[in-house]
Amino acid sequence: MMKRVGKAVASRKYELAIFAMLILNGYLLKIKTGMGLAVWVQPFYALSYKYGFVSKALIGQITNIIFPRYIPMNGILVIVNLFTVLLCVAIAMFMGNLLKMAEKRNKKKEMYILVLLYLVSPGNVSTYFASGFSGRLEIFIAALVLLGVYLINKGLKTSASWFALAVICIVSNAIHHVFIFIAFPIILALVIYNLYESGFESKTMKYALLLCSVTCISFLYFQFFASIGIENVDVLVETLSERTDLIVGKTPLYIEYFASAAELTFGTMSRHMPELLIIFLINIILLSPLLGSFVFIWRKAMSYCSNKNEKTMLILMQLSGLLFVPAFVLTIDWGRWSVWYISFQFVIIFTLWAKQFSPILLAIQNFIDRVSKDYVVLGLVFLYLFNLNGVSELYLLNQGLVFYLVIVKMGKAILAYL
Repeated sequence: MMKRVGKAVASRKYELAIFAMLILNGYLLKIKTGMGLAVWVQPFYALSYKYGFVSKALIGQITNIIFPRYIPMNGILVIVNLFTVLLCVAIAMFMGNLLKMAEKRNKKKEMYILVLLYLVSPGNVSTYFASGFSGRLEIFIAALVLLGVYLINKGLKTSASWFALAVICIVSNAIHHVFIFIAFPIILALVIYNLYESGFESKTMKYALLLCSVTCISFLYFQFFASIGIENVDVLVETLSERTDLIVGKTPLYIEYFASAAELTFGTMSRHMPELLIIFLINIILLSPLLGSFVFIWRKAMSYCSNKNEKTMLILMQLSGLLFVPAFVLTIDWGRWSVWYISFQFVIIFTLWAKQFSPILLAIQNFIDRVSKDYVVLGLVFLYLFNLNGVSELYLLNQGLVFYLVIVKMGKAILAYL
């Protein structure tokens, strides 16, 4: 019996180690930031399609089925924490497979460093244990995106596989229509690689165009055409509050279902623009070791391309990241979107490495040769990034509290004194 357990542990040593690191980090985040759900998202766990086929109601519909009479806060916490743990399991399996692949290719060192870079980065999945992120609807989207990545990497060779991918995109939009800006770029980038692999055959291109079309149509529906069957936000708050002890905030429900297009587009941003510009610059500085690593790898990969098709494909994959721009421009949740942008970069790099795409293999090798010259410096960089990991630094920067108070307010005080 013990031998079997030992063999099982040995065969899953990478997965178990990665999972343990993610859970440990998640536990530390909970200690540092609190154990509760993010307040903003709580009303959507009480919502259902009873009030209309609207955005952000799918998860609420499921919780209404699980708890048909009363939706308890503790019950939602259990579901959220369990789902986040399962997401960590899925990520651990994905990373474990990469490390096993690296072992077979005698590329252990480079994959060890890349996986560690992901695990210490502010983009790793354990971020969603932090109270400001806990329960955010993106955790459910993340699971669907992982399934989509699996389908694409297996090869979109049949109409059924394309149909399944389209369903994933539509359901993701139903969970939260910000999907098209923060998670669809991952799927789009990998579809572009799939097109490259197929030699840009017309059939594959038609399927890809159809996928993009149904994703955009479902987004447009939830953003502009879906309406809730409640006369005003006060009635909605009162109705939802009757059967839950979740915090049913008026503001998130008003913004999502009752605010005008002008309020959505300009209201929030105009009030927060000064500090957001400061936050943007500070975030870039804080994340410069990580962002610089991505820039280095992609520039090297471009230089190693042997033909125009390879270079065009890499450019298109990176251009799919432009979909992040509306999320950053129209909202102030920059901390959340930063997590997804970092994930976007890692997923593409890991996938191209797994596919043995020659330019990315050479670029990663060059990158690892550079950063592994001094392991003390590398360890310090890892420690620094780990300190930023999903906690108050990025989240408070995102909310414009810390640096607005310290820099802007202090600056005004000095100017007034002068």
